Amino acid sequence: MRRRKGHTERVPETIENIRRWASYVCPGCRFVFRVPKGAGGQGILCPGCRRTLKIPTATDAVPELTVASTRAADPKAAMVKRQRQMIKPGGSKNTIWDRKTESPLTTSGGNRQMRLLLAGGIFLFLLVTTGVLVSTHSAKPPAAAELAAIPRPTPQAPPPVVERSEASYLAEMEPIARQFMQATTVAEILPLVRNPAVAEPRIRRTYPDGKIVAPGMTLFNTSGMISTHGIVSAVGVMTRDHEEKAIAFVETPQGMKIDWESWAIWSEMPWAQFLSARPTAAHVFRVILSPVVYYNFEYSDDKKWKSYSLESPDREHVIFGYVEKGSEVDRMIHLDPEAKTLSLMLSLKFNPNCTSKNQVEIERLVTEGWVENADTP
Repeated sequence: MRRRKGHTERVPETIENIRRWASYVCPGCRFVFRVPKGAGGQGILCPGCRRTLKIPTATDAVPELTVASTRAADPKAAMVKRQRQMIKPGGSKNTIWDRKTESPLTTSGGNRQMRLLLAGGIFLFLLVTTGVLVSTHSAKPPAAAELAAIPRPTPQAPPPVVERSEASYLAEMEPIARQFMQATTVAEILPLVRNPAVAEPRIRRTYPDGKIVAPGMTLFNTSGMISTHGIVSAVGVMTRDHEEKAIAFVETPQGMKIDWESWAIWSEMPWAQFLSARPTAAHVFRVILSPVVYYNFEYSDDKKWKSYSLESPDREHVIFGYVEKGSEVDRMIHLDPEAKTLSLMLSLKFNPNCTSKNQVEIERLVTEGWVENADTP
């Protein structure tokens, strides 16, 4: 239950995970902030340094919170340091520059050594100068064609680094979300949705007369944070009926667009029609998956099958889904130890030999989450 402005509002079960928090420390700026539990593997913007971070899962190695010294070990410098701090027998420190030393140039034979050094230096200088002059006159200057053939490096400017803050994302998203949730016709929402060529026939099938009952928006970003995965960013919004929902935005070449399919929980076939027709051809559905122990009829062999409860997003339909143990689909469906449910897009079908009306086979995992092709604009 949530209390807001003097009255109590019921928050749907679909946003329970928003209220289960865990602490996370940014490995870059050491800013401590909260993230939802079970967000392992997802991306999020650090409120401190505005870097995009990946929340580690239970199996990931957590980066150390100490910064290693960037000063390389220099044995020669260490030796000089030791020499500069000499300990007297009495225990007091004295630097090496306080010691009295004799230079060989100040001894009785110093003048002779000085003359020998000067003479050797002059001879070496004359030898090097003569060699340079001889090589300069004997070398053949390169031809113009040879100079032209030498490849010259083309200076390349480094690619621009575009960094956006969380505030800039929210400033772009909010007016789009408000316009989308106030739209009353299909024509009004089409410019706001992602991939309208694909979404339009689906939207018009959902609203045959072209009219939409606008839910309205009373509050934007209800959780106070953005959940990011690749090019998809999701925030919470509240409708006029005090229903809290998640709305997904996708970065496209045309700017931020709304993923209508995940908002409307669209499926290839209505759930009621799927359960009554019991098609043996697979259809894609958005489901809430949770593990159960239920083996019956054609799926009574618990050594062969793994069972799941599949709930429709509106919580009106519940069926049992089965996947063969050890198969690729079985390996792809993974729940974190702390997560009790998982939002997925699954391809489901009925087994023609099964007489049960609520048992289906999971043919394949389309994607994790309810946003299809989350890495594609």
